[in-house]
Amino acid sequence: MCRMVLLWGDFENVFEPFFRSLSDVAENDSLARNDNEPLSHKDGWGILNISKERIKLERYGNPLTLRVDPPDTRKGVAIIHARAAAKGEGMGILNAHPFHLQDETYDVYITHNGWFDKYKINELLKLGSVKNMNDSEVFLKLVMTQKGPIENRVRTALKLSRKNGYMKGGANVYVVSIKRGTNKVSIIYHTDTSQEKTYGEYNKLYLMKGRTWTGVTSSSLRLSRYFPKKIEIEELRRGKIYTAKMELSN
Repeated sequence: MCRMVLLWGDFENVFEPFFRSLSDVAENDSLARNDNEPLSHKDGWGILNISKERIKLERYGNPLTLRVDPPDTRKGVAIIHARAAAKGEGMGILNAHPFHLQDETYDVYITHNGWFDKYKINELLKLGSVKNMNDSEVFLKLVMTQKGPIENRVRTALKLSRKNGYMKGGANVYVVSIKRGTNKVSIIYHTDTSQEKTYGEYNKLYLMKGRTWTGVTSSSLRLSRYFPKKIEIEELRRGKIYTAKMELSN
């Protein structure tokens, strides 16, 4: 089970404490002790930062720790993800999140905490072998084969995942897309687990609000000594698909 944080707006003044919080729980996740989850999220990490000037996507096979310096980021959208690999999933840089796909309409990025059954998804997609592909990557391919606006595609992919048993564990998902030919960005986030799994504190996502920014965080980060103080925070409702939109600007 992975840990991740999503920020949008003018978040530059709070990026470092959120990055430190994620680095802290990536080394030693105190919440995981109570939920029988991995105590560390050492199987690689990645960052996406979309601003008016650039798209920065970096993925690393080495662990995220407090010894890693905060990367340069600019206002817009940012996702940071620290990975704890699911059983049987591949290791190394190519399995670090975020993942990226594009088509004639959208440029799309995803991070995921949990487990989708990539082999069952592939019975529908018929990609050939997906043995060496990440389950989150295969889920993104499912999203991209749907029709309509990106929000509808994500909604349909999650509905199919529940109906057909693709969702085997957690389904905490962040999706960020840019519509081609515009500066319009869609931000989509969702938290749930399969019916067979208990939905506890470890699985929850929380919405955060500052004066110039908004964010969504995995629950563990709230317990870090680096987590920012005096910010609005509320638990997200399980199973609901949340959306936000923004335009990239100076």
